[in-house]
Amino acid sequence: SSPIIEDLRPVEFGLNISWKSDVNSRQDKFEVVIQRNDTGLLILGGKHPVNYYKELLDVTYSSYLFVNNIEEELNFTQRNVTIKRVTKEYKLSQNDLFPGSSYLLRVFAISHNLRSEPHDYSQAVYPLPPTDLVIEKKTSNAVIVKWKGPIGTVFTHFLLKYTTDGIDWKIEMVNATDNEADLYDMVAGERYTIQVNTVSGKVESKHPLQANHTVHPKPVSDIAPLVGSTNLTMEFPRPGGRIEHYEVSWAEVTDGGQVLPARHKNMTLGDEERLRAVVEDLMPGVRYNFEIHTVSYDLHSDITSLTARTLPLILSEVLVVNNQQATDSVTLRYTPTPLASSHFDLYRFSLSDPTIPVKEKLANDSEWKVTFNSLVPGRLYNITMWTVAEGVASQPLQRQDRLYPEPITAINATDTTDTTITLTWDTPRGEYNAFEVQYLNTEGRLLQNLTVQNMITITDLKPHRNYTFTVVVRSGTESSILRSSLPVSAIFTTEESFPGKVEKFEPTDVHPGDILFEWSLPNTEQNGVIRKFTITYGLDGSTHTQQKDFKAWEFSGSIKGLIPGKTYIFRIQAETRVGYGPEAIWKEKMPILAPPRPSSQVVPTEVCRTSVTIQIRFRKNYFSDVNGVVIA
Repeated sequence: SSPIIEDLRPVEFGLNISWKSDVNSRQDKFEVVIQRNDTGLLILGGKHPVNYYKELLDVTYSSYLFVNNIEEELNFTQRNVTIKRVTKEYKLSQNDLFPGSSYLLRVFAISHNLRSEPHDYSQAVYPLPPTDLVIEKKTSNAVIVKWKGPIGTVFTHFLLKYTTDGIDWKIEMVNATDNEADLYDMVAGERYTIQVNTVSGKVESKHPLQANHTVHPKPVSDIAPLVGSTNLTMEFPRPGGRIEHYEVSWAEVTDGGQVLPARHKNMTLGDEERLRAVVEDLMPGVRYNFEIHTVSYDLHSDITSLTARTLPLILSEVLVVNNQQATDSVTLRYTPTPLASSHFDLYRFSLSDPTIPVKEKLANDSEWKVTFNSLVPGRLYNITMWTVAEGVASQPLQRQDRLYPEPITAINATDTTDTTITLTWDTPRGEYNAFEVQYLNTEGRLLQNLTVQNMITITDLKPHRNYTFTVVVRSGTESSILRSSLPVSAIFTTEESFPGKVEKFEPTDVHPGDILFEWSLPNTEQNGVIRKFTITYGLDGSTHTQQKDFKAWEFSGSIKGLIPGKTYIFRIQAETRVGYGPEAIWKEKMPILAPPRPSSQVVPTEVCRTSVTIQIRFRKNYFSDVNGVVIA
C-alpha cells in the first residue's frame, strides 16, 4: 500500500519528512523523490545559498548582484534538479535545498523491488530574511519602515507586522519589489515591535527582522490655570495615547527677574477626560515658571510652559467707621497683612458704586486707614479690600455697611384738633426707606409710627396737651443693616375740648336741709382751661332744677334750702371754653331729725293745774320744722 506523509516541515535550507504505512503490508524500503517546481525566481549570482547566508553578516549589500535571470547566474541543471533518496526509515531530512523554493515530494514503498503508488505533497523551504531594517520618523504618529530585500532566495512578498503588546499583531502585505512601507495612526506614547519578513507561498522566513519604535507621547495643551494663594491647579484635557506619568517643574521668579532653582514632581493622573495637576506649598503672591510634559517608556513629550503668579494672601481685618454727623463719608481702618506671610505691593479698596474711585495704599504704609468722601447718605455700600502683587489681587475681603441717613431740618404742624395733629417736614437728600415719628402718650409710653411720606397725622391724642414729636430718618431694614439719622424734635399742643367727667363726686356732710359735696377732676381729664364747676339739682322726678356754680379751683361746696325727707338728684359738670363735659350724678334722700331745742326765752303757758297735774299750752312755732315737719 502507499505510504502516507504524516509530517512535512520546512527547516533552514531543507525539509524534514515523516510518513507511515499499512502495518498489514510488508515494506523493504522507501524511496523519496524531491523535485523543485518553481520558476522565475530571484537568487544571488555566483553564490551558493548556504554560503550566502553564512557570509551575510560579514559583507555589505553592494558586494552582491541582485538579478532575475537564473540561467545567467546559476547552473541551468540546478533549476529542475530532482533528488532521490532511499531509506528504510520512516523519516528523512533533506538539506541543501534552495531557500524559499517549493518542492514536490513523492514517497514510494518498495517491496520485492515493486514500487507502490506514491503519496504526493508540496512544501516550500524557509526563504531567507530581509536585511538592514531601518525605522524613520515621518510625523508625530507615523513612521517609514525601510529594509533591503534578501538575495539568493525565492519569496513571493513581504509581511510587515507590528504590535504594542506582543499578542495582538497587525499584519500588512508588501509587494516583493517594494523595500519600504508607511505606518500611520500610531498611538502616542506606545512602544511598537515592528517585524519585516519574507514569505514564500505561505512559509515565512525563520529569522524575521525586528525593531522597536516608541512613539513620542503627546504634550499637554490647552491648560486652564486655577491659581490659589499657596497652590496652582493646571486643568487640561488628557492628551491622547499612552502616558506613564507627568513631570511637573516649577521655579520661583524674583521681582528682579532672577529664576531660582526649580523643584520637580512626578504625577500619575487618571484617565478622565479632563485632568488636574496640583502644585502645592507655593508662596502667596510670587511669580512662578511652570513646566509640564508627559513621559512614556522614558520618552518625554514637548514641554508646555506656563507663567503665573499665586494669589497674595489677605490676613487683614477691616473696621468700618461712620457716624451720624458725617453722613457722606466712611473711614476704613485695617490691620496690616504680615509681609512674611505673603508677597504683595499694595492694598486696594473699593466701594460698590463704580463712580467712586478705587483707593490704594502701599504695603509699607504706616497709616492703616483710608477715607471715602462724597458718598450718598443712607446708601448701602459693599466694601472690598484686596492685597495686590504685580496686578494680581488676592481673594476679596468683603464687608457691608450703610451710611447714616441725612436728618430732616424742621417739623411743622399743618392741622391741629383736640385729638389729632398733622405733621410735615422736609425731604432729606440721599437714600432712605421711611420716617419714624416718636412721641410719649399721656401714660408716658413711647409710641412709634412709620411712614414713607414726609407727613403723618397722629390720632387718639388728648385735648389741650403738649406733645413732643421726634422724627428720625430710617435707611435700611432690620435684616439689611438699619441706620437712623440724628433726631429732630418739636413741641405742639392739641386744641381744647370738652372736659372729662368729674371724679369722686360725693357728699361729705348731709343735713336735713343742706348737703356738702366734694369732687375732683384729674389733670388728664380737664382737656383745657376749666372755667367753673356747675351743680344742677332738683327733686327726684321733677323737671324743675336749680344750679349753683363754683370756681375752677373749688373742689367742695354746699347746697342749701333743701326739704328734709325729700330725694334729690345732683348733677355736676366741668366747663371749658368749648363747653360742658359729661355729668357726674349723685342721688340723695335728705334726712329727717328731731326738732331742734326751742329757745330758752320761749316758755309754755299754764292752762290749769290740780293737786297732781298741770296742763300747759305751747305755741305753734315753739318747735321748728327745720329738721322736718313737726307732726305731733
